[in-house]
Amino acid sequence: MNWRFASFLGLLFIAASIVMGSGGPTTEHPEIANLKKQFQADMEPVRKKFRTRLENLQKELTRKGDLDGALAVKTELESIGTPEKPVPKNPVTLKGNWTVTYSPSGNVRKYSIRDDGRVEMVGDKLFGQITKNGDDWLLDFNDGKLEKLAIKEVLFIEHFEPKTGYAMGDKPRQTATGDKGVGK
Repeated sequence: MNWRFASFLGLLFIAASIVMGSGGPTTEHPEIANLKKQFQADMEPVRKKFRTRLENLQKELTRKGDLDGALAVKTELESIGTPEKPVPKNPVTLKGNWTVTYSPSGNVRKYSIRDDGRVEMVGDKLFGQITKNGDDWLLDFNDGKLEKLAIKEVLFIEHFEPKTGYAMGDKPRQTATGDKGVGK
């Protein structure tokens, strides 16, 4: 991989993110807004290609045992953001209160899932967000772990710790099922 090219793309993406996310007037000229929207659309294939190359490099470095290199790539991946999109409004099948039982540990958690994909782990006062990544529904409480959700008569969860295990194709550390309708 050409590191200069990869670094250039990363810096370009970061600079574009800063420009796009900078303050400024609250009312933006419509033509500027259209140009920004087009720029984001134009950059998306480049960002995806860069991200894919980084993910492949991370896997290769991990396989070779170069954990420092894999960690450096992980840091770079985090700096360019995630490909996931927020959950669309009103994910009817997920919204509600769930009691989740993990196996083999037997731990029980209560999740309250809102229509915008925000999740509260009731009792622990942890808050997370459900995102969609391809066909996968992912729940991240920003605690270094990741849960992949599926609904098969009950909510089915695969728990990844650390969360990079999901991207690496590792098996989940635990699994869990949840029943809907149990109150807070």
